[in-house]
Amino acid sequence: MRYLSSLGICLILLTSCGSPSGPIAQQPSPSTQQPSPTTATVEPSPSPWPSAAATPTLVATQPSPTDQPSPTAAPTSVPSPSPTTAPASERDITLETPIAGASVNNSITIKGQTNYWPFEANLTAQLKDASGKVLAIIPVTVNAPDIGQGGPFEAQMTFTPPAQAQEGTLEVFEASAKDGSIVAIETVKVQLNGQPSNTTGIKLDAPVEGQAITLPLHVAFRGAQPNETMTGRLRFGNGVVLEQEIPVVTGADNVGYAVANMDWMTESQPPSVPPGVSTFELVGADGAVRQSVNVRLLDTNEKQRVQVAWTTPDGNDFIVFTQEVPRSPQIATAALNELLQGPPDGNLAGAVTALPTVKDIVTFPGRQPDWGYEVKLIKLTITNGVATANFSKEMRAYGGGSARVQTMRQQIERTLKQFPSVQSVVIQIEGQPDALQP
Repeated sequence: MRYLSSLGICLILLTSCGSPSGPIAQQPSPSTQQPSPTTATVEPSPSPWPSAAATPTLVATQPSPTDQPSPTAAPTSVPSPSPTTAPASERDITLETPIAGASVNNSITIKGQTNYWPFEANLTAQLKDASGKVLAIIPVTVNAPDIGQGGPFEAQMTFTPPAQAQEGTLEVFEASAKDGSIVAIETVKVQLNGQPSNTTGIKLDAPVEGQAITLPLHVAFRGAQPNETMTGRLRFGNGVVLEQEIPVVTGADNVGYAVANMDWMTESQPPSVPPGVSTFELVGADGAVRQSVNVRLLDTNEKQRVQVAWTTPDGNDFIVFTQEVPRSPQIATAALNELLQGPPDGNLAGAVTALPTVKDIVTFPGRQPDWGYEVKLIKLTITNGVATANFSKEMRAYGGGSARVQTMRQQIERTLKQFPSVQSVVIQIEGQPDALQP
């Protein structure tokens, strides 16, 4: 009986411990899991740079049944399009003009197409004479409809023709940006006509062969036909060209004279040009080169700056320009010569000069046969603070007038008194003191 009682008590205890008091909770399957009723939005910290698209919002959720975060997908690398649509063996440059055997004087119109996209859409064109000497080299831009495609190109090349007619070679090519090797090239033989003889008798007085120059470039010539239209062309070593029309003034002797000061007349940054050998050409209305000389554009350390005093057209105010001249111990002489040459043509400040111009000189009633067509500085001396400037006889062409004389004096004095060694100025003409009279 004691045994049966103990057994009954054990059965009762086992039944109480093992039976659930309610339904058994089932863990939800992934397909039926609901998000937590509370969500947290994480806003990204402000970026100092503007973004192109809105930043996605991150929402915190219940962990997955495995209690492991989902792995982040690796970013997909999208290859950028190849800049060349044609294989290296199929990259072609086709020239349409000039055609083989074309006769050229001092300029060539270059037209053609490519079947591929050259690096940065750039090609190079160069012209060689019969000996292989490069006469000109210029950049050429391919005007493709879209990046990665070929397209047409057109450029104008100017050059100084050789002295004698001969065969030349025009090359249009792409050079590798990596090692300079030729990627693609097209060549055509042309006939260079050579430099025409100077049948008009034009004498180029400035610039002269081998001259060291700065800008503005002073140009002076005589012997042109009356009222002839001429163009000055300065071609720099990198192919950039500065051109300017130069009016010819007819003198009382029925000879054409001209003076010009060529510079970049732009409010924006002028083109970049390298120091070194450049070519100046005097070109007629027919496009023929009448005179050509090689000059040397000075580097920065070979130049220095001076102030030059110009005036307004009404003569009531002065405009001071800072201009570059070749470095020299005679810096005051250099500044005064810059004044005598005149202001840059077409300058945006409207500066002019009261000193005699080429027109004043060659049309002056008192002009003598031995006169030139520009005022020259004979000598400048500075002693005990007194600068004595002796000018050539052409200075007499100012024609009188107290207002003009006063403006001329002030231009000369302001230009010279920028130097501490000059306290006063004496003006002479052919050694004659006090020559400037109203």
